[in-house]
Amino acid sequence: MAGDRQRGLLAAALLLGAAAAYHFLAGWRLRVDQTGALAAASRAVGFPVGHASAQLAWRGLRSRPVWRILLYSADDPPSVRGLVEVDGVDGEVLGRYTEENPEDWSGLEHE
Repeated sequence: MAGDRQRGLLAAALLLGAAAAYHFLAGWRLRVDQTGALAAASRAVGFPVGHASAQLAWRGLRSRPVWRILLYSADDPPSVRGLVEVDGVDGEVLGRYTEENPEDWSGLEHE
């Protein structure tokens, strides 16, 4: 009975140690804030940016932080939109996609 208890404690200690090691290895320092990510995304798309939205996500097994930025052009209504992914650790642009805005904004006319 004592041997079973020791094996159980050893298994729990190994499991908790493995979880602690993973959390230690998956910890990243977020060096690029949302303002820096928006600036990098604006440079990457190549059009004047109006409205934008930022979302922090994680990528890969070690959960590296990345910013996903949705941008609209500055004209009214926006004619172009883009999606840019920016690394939250070093600010590298990981990918970008732009297209003509397919949304119909005709029912939202300003007076």
